[in-house]
Amino acid sequence: MVYKFIRGRIVGVPNLELTPEDAANIGSAIGSWFKPGSVAITGRDYYASSRMIKRALTSGLMSAGVEVLDLHASTVGEISFSIKRFGARGGVSITYYPVYKDHVQLRVFSSPGVELVGDELLSAVKGDCRRVKPQEVGWLSYAEYIHQIYISALLAFINADLVGSRKFNIAVSTSHGPSDLILPELLSQLHVDAIVLNSSRSIPQGYEYPLVEEVSKASEVTQAAGLDFGAVISNDGSSISIIDGGGRVLLTEEVVVALKPLIQVNSSIIASSDVFSTVDVELSDLGVLVKRTGVLEGAVLKEASKARPFVGFTSVGEFVHPLFSLGYDAILTLLRILESLATSDKKLSDLISKYSTNGYLEYVIGDNILNVRNSICVEEVYCRSMIGGYRLRINNVNTVLLHDTLSNGTRVLVEKVQGYEEVIKKIKSLLK
Repeated sequence: MVYKFIRGRIVGVPNLELTPEDAANIGSAIGSWFKPGSVAITGRDYYASSRMIKRALTSGLMSAGVEVLDLHASTVGEISFSIKRFGARGGVSITYYPVYKDHVQLRVFSSPGVELVGDELLSAVKGDCRRVKPQEVGWLSYAEYIHQIYISALLAFINADLVGSRKFNIAVSTSHGPSDLILPELLSQLHVDAIVLNSSRSIPQGYEYPLVEEVSKASEVTQAAGLDFGAVISNDGSSISIIDGGGRVLLTEEVVVALKPLIQVNSSIIASSDVFSTVDVELSDLGVLVKRTGVLEGAVLKEASKARPFVGFTSVGEFVHPLFSLGYDAILTLLRILESLATSDKKLSDLISKYSTNGYLEYVIGDNILNVRNSICVEEVYCRSMIGGYRLRINNVNTVLLHDTLSNGTRVLVEKVQGYEEVIKKIKSLLK
């Protein structure tokens, strides 16, 4: 079986590159790897093709004698949490893949909720498929109250009373994903007034990163209503983009700085190598050790599962909180930001106001980010898309393109390391 792998995960266009027959074979292979009698957690987003692929994959798991606990529409964070909570052997999440329009992606997890990526995933799906006897076919069950269980666990993990006492006002876009099944009740219990955006269950045609419309809408609402901050959560609930009270999209590095009031002295965090080194500087007064991983998908998760730091994160807004679960969880990240603001008794803009900009050069281009992307993301440039823009590596220099919600232009940020002046010249030449 030959599947398309992008950044270590199985992806494809439904019914063209990834058919129901393919999904059933993948399910059988994963089920064979899980062993008979194992329990597997499955979930999906609202995309119709995700539902189709999940049902086919579920049949494959059952054919290998695996018991399936189906969460229906659920976030990646819920899948990882549920594997650990229910002692499952692993799980699978099938969601729309906004990096490429009309694609779906499969995330495969192993106990206790760690995602399999790259060679580990390949080894799980390339083995022989086992077909059990009719009386040994796995059973399918539905976890009807999983959202309530997950919400209760989240509330127990943070200082809910302290957060509730602040009575925050925020705007959150769920990007047409199942976070809308969790956020209203969760935030209500925290006495947080929230405007939930883009909660319709129909993903627009051609939906693709960097989600300029979602980021712009969240920014406009945050400014117009005078809210504490805004956020955009990816459709699968794995990544998050934060917008301050002034409507400006934050760097992932700034989000980490916003969590500083919660970070213990002499603790550790894990970051991908394309994260600006200014994070290390900002946390140095706490004696925090910032461990770096490669930029390959899964590198941060793998290291976090071993080291169990306070937090692990990638440059594109994916955060893992190992003391809670071992998968990326944007909803918990949102709660942690609320908890940090409540702990410090400061506004978000005040928390990050001293964030050092000496480590990078920033300037704004009047052209929109899609046009800038088409000019800069050329073959020799590492370019990774995210909710609000792109993370690039040009001549080994970390660079960021962010949609500027205030001017509808593009913010360009280049890390000040050896060779950064040449990178700026190259960018300007590409934009001519």
